[in-house]
Amino acid sequence: MKKLKSVLALILALAMLVPAGMSLADGADSSELTTVTVLGYNQGGARMGYFKDSKTYEWLVEKTHEMGIDLQLDYVEADQYSTTITTRLATGVDLADMMFLEVDNVTLNNLINRGMLTSVDSILEHSDGTAAGFLAPDGEYATLRSAGTAADGTFWVLQGINTGVYNINDWMGSYSVGIRQDWLDKLNLPMPTTTDEFIDTLIAFRDNDANGNGVQDEKALFASDLSLLRHSGIAGWFGLIMNTIGLDPNTDEITTIFYQDGFKDYITFVKKMVDAGVMSLADNGSLYTTDTSSLISQNNIGAMYFQTATMFTRDDLTGDENADYRPVYIQGSTVKPTCRGDYNLSVYNGYYAFMNSVDVEAAAKLLDFFFGEEYWRWNRDGLQGMDYDFDENGNIIYLHDGWTADQVIENKSGSGRFYMDRANLPCFEIGRTYYTFNGEKVGSFATAADLMASAYGQNELAKCDKNDPTGKRRELQIAAWDQMEQKDAVMYQTNTATYLALPTDEEVDTLDMYSADLDMAMTDLFVDLINGEKSLDDLDTYLDELRAYGLDEVIGVYQARYDRFKAVEE
Repeated sequence: MKKLKSVLALILALAMLVPAGMSLADGADSSELTTVTVLGYNQGGARMGYFKDSKTYEWLVEKTHEMGIDLQLDYVEADQYSTTITTRLATGVDLADMMFLEVDNVTLNNLINRGMLTSVDSILEHSDGTAAGFLAPDGEYATLRSAGTAADGTFWVLQGINTGVYNINDWMGSYSVGIRQDWLDKLNLPMPTTTDEFIDTLIAFRDNDANGNGVQDEKALFASDLSLLRHSGIAGWFGLIMNTIGLDPNTDEITTIFYQDGFKDYITFVKKMVDAGVMSLADNGSLYTTDTSSLISQNNIGAMYFQTATMFTRDDLTGDENADYRPVYIQGSTVKPTCRGDYNLSVYNGYYAFMNSVDVEAAAKLLDFFFGEEYWRWNRDGLQGMDYDFDENGNIIYLHDGWTADQVIENKSGSGRFYMDRANLPCFEIGRTYYTFNGEKVGSFATAADLMASAYGQNELAKCDKNDPTGKRRELQIAAWDQMEQKDAVMYQTNTATYLALPTDEEVDTLDMYSADLDMAMTDLFVDLINGEKSLDDLDTYLDELRAYGLDEVIGVYQARYDRFKAVEE
């Protein structure tokens, strides 16, 4: 009650902070239109202030009016959104018909239990078949249904989906490991193929002054924070998941890195690097350092993780024009290695929810619209003839490639997402671009070779050529894929939440009871094992201690949610 009173006290101040809604019926007779209000936020880089003056906006007005809908867009600056949404939900004041909810599971369950939401199921009863087909248990976007379904089987909320199925750039760059090929060549060393060879190579870099500065300062860099160390690229060499608790692609079950077969080998390997003095640590001896840019610029990093593919071709990072990082991929344990993949299923942090005030027939028209080809193309690419067109082979070409944001605004062009953050109107990109390319379905490839031979793969390689005419980036992309294929790597989904149904109240209580203390205990154990303060010989004892903190209970919650997730689609 005290918290509620505090929230109520903020509402008058907040009212001054929230911009007025943007009605798509402005300038038109809205008497015969059904109003649907939408609340989202204006994220950094979004350009909502220019939206109403654009041809992009005019198109949305026209299309929604044709559906008989006056779509009113209300938005809040991102740094005010959390407080604003909390206040409105707590008081029931100024709620929109459709809201983007960045809320925790407790709040979401409370909204459901209080009857404040309209289920997606009830809206889909009025669908013309477009949204209902995509969101059916056997539909192309069944993942959205599974992730938004409660334990009683009711489909309550939608999530937006990030695209990127087998995105070559992500695969090669995100959490991959690169090693200085120019240093290998300088010292006449082969590319390492085992973990022992990798460490020996790092030692050789250091002892032979590979960077030529007269100081033995050559090291490897694998973590700017502990989370990155846990999934630093090298963790995949040992078949580990890239979260402390997550979905094991080898067993299709929820587990923890501490239970996986490759964990001991991984810890032993990292400790060897630390003990050999070839892994970069913070000045205080911590396993990670946040001063990564400075370290790289000193031209003393012989191997490192890469969070983005472009870093492989960023010679300017080191100040050495000869710097040449090449991908290295090693199987470090008896289990198959893992690598980041299936990226298409990563979801936005937040839910699109329809409140109990919404007109279900109008909401159904909007959902059909949001899942339709026209909206998808508008949201992603803009307007044909103004923002994009197609060449004689049916390939999309962008008419304003290279334009600055100011140029787009000045010409009143641009796509929907150019002006709006994804929190304003839904973005369901899970298909279309990455599942299909020029009519070819590309959602799954057995091998890297199959991917590269596809129209999609060739298109991605063409992007490499455009971004780097020297051909180096293309070469590195192919090399990374080849190494993953040779090691028979298992594709790994990094976002476990993608595969979880909505939690029950009891499951939320379990997570709240254990998660904070358990996370701290797991982090401490991870660090102590690498630092040698605790021995792997006593791992069973330490695991018993983690179980006392609720490890198995937490895994059980996630497993139950994962099982329900799969059951929806089955």
